[in-house]
Amino acid sequence: MEQLIMTRGNNPPREVILPDGYGMRAFKDGDETEWCLCCMDGELGVGEASEKMFDEKMRSDPSVDLSRIYFLTKGDEVAGTVTFQNKGEENEAYIHMVAIKKEYRGLGLSSGLINYALGRMREAGVKRVLLTTDSWRLAAIKTYLNCGFVPLINDGDVDTTMRWYEVLEAAR
Repeated sequence: MEQLIMTRGNNPPREVILPDGYGMRAFKDGDETEWCLCCMDGELGVGEASEKMFDEKMRSDPSVDLSRIYFLTKGDEVAGTVTFQNKGEENEAYIHMVAIKKEYRGLGLSSGLINYALGRMREAGVKRVLLTTDSWRLAAIKTYLNCGFVPLINDGDVDTTMRWYEVLEAAR
């Protein structure tokens, strides 16, 4: 089934609030396997933790600038990742590959991760942010809504309107 699309303007993101001991940082050489480990649990099409898999999913994608892959950390350990991806229209960017390692889920960390990326996008002059998601990712959709995203529905698209109606009812 086709993924759902959400959008957000360039209004300021919420303040990035992380629990004590957590921080944010950009990708650095050697993070390839950590990125894969974050994404493996999230059903994001990453099936192994290797530099080869990272190269296939990220490094070979011309819309991904490695300096715009961000990591949520707890001390020296990576807990999650998000990517600020440029593709499409000028001044438009995507939130891409949001993933939190299984042992860090349910702690409210995703909002901080997403708002951090939104702040970097705003600093870069991005005017419109998009993301794609699946209708069964209700926890993610709730987080995106809390971060200021709204469903994107083209005029007259009854099927997508109905899907969004069902998803938003389920996400309540």
